[in-house]
Amino acid sequence: MDIVWLAAIAALWAGMVALVYALAAMERPNGGRP
Repeated sequence: MDIVWLAAIAALWAGMVALVYALAAMERPNGGRP
């Protein structure tokens, strides 16, 4: 596969993970830290 395509997929996955983590942190009263 092309390295640019792999980089795009990695960036997309990183963005989705960051979004889910941010949403989970907002729903917690202590800022998402255990």
